Amino acid sequence: MQIVGTILKIGLLLAVVAVALFFPAASSPENVSTEIAPVAEPVSILSVLLGLQFIVAVYDGWYTSIYFAGEDKNPGRNIPRSLFQSAIAVMVIYLLVNWSLIDALDFDVLRTSELPMAAVIGQVAGGWGSTFVALLATLMALVTLNGCIMSTPRVLYGLAEDGLFLKSVLTVNRGGTPTYALLLGTCFSIPLIFTGGYVFAFRLMGAMTLFAASLYILSYFALRIRKPEMVRPYRAKGHPVLPAIVLLINLALLSSFIVTELISGAIMAAMIAVCIPVGTHLQKQRRMTGEAKA
Repeated sequence: MQIVGTILKIGLLLAVVAVALFFPAASSPENVSTEIAPVAEPVSILSVLLGLQFIVAVYDGWYTSIYFAGEDKNPGRNIPRSLFQSAIAVMVIYLLVNWSLIDALDFDVLRTSELPMAAVIGQVAGGWGSTFVALLATLMALVTLNGCIMSTPRVLYGLAEDGLFLKSVLTVNRGGTPTYALLLGTCFSIPLIFTGGYVFAFRLMGAMTLFAASLYILSYFALRIRKPEMVRPYRAKGHPVLPAIVLLINLALLSSFIVTELISGAIMAAMIAVCIPVGTHLQKQRRMTGEAKA
């Protein structure tokens, strides 16, 4: 289902690109809606940072194959390949979509339109443009959610394997799905539905992604320092310059999110704060178990 949904999603996005490139939309005054458009805010450093937060969230997910490494027969070969292929595919599609919209629409229309894709599709399908975009967005959301539903339980499962989470999430059903981990992730996600704003949840997800990515890179440096003898089958090209640059960029974007969205930043901090005592307690239990075995 995930593979079929992803292929369908990519196909529809490329169809939008083709329509935008071969059927110019809203490029002349008669094609522009006569309704009074909202005045676009002037470009500033703050608006650029806000835009980058959305871009980070849009690109997020290209690395999801790492969560399934334990179920891959040849992860040393397949995971790196999938990472490069996914990163390139997401980048090409994102740039194509934006390029096609910029080519098809006047910049003023593009800046003030809430659904620029609908304006493009509307030139071919008439009033069905908004409906098509809504269906496309729904499909993309469902495919993305399906990937999240599969990946999140495996993160919790991996933590439990290392003694950093509840042992109950190691329970696996006949199909190979971590049952309790899936249930826990679902219960944690449901409250986000009642926040009342898709943009809020989307940006919060982007901020949490930046926070997690910063932790990943800090862990990378910590392992290099604390365990230099550890076997490393995956080579880190450009060490330590490239990881350091990425870390600085992530921290800068994360800081901008907190500054521009104080309430969302407080919610994110609360979510992280809940994890700290749980992680500390489990870490102590792990050390005590290790000492008892020794």
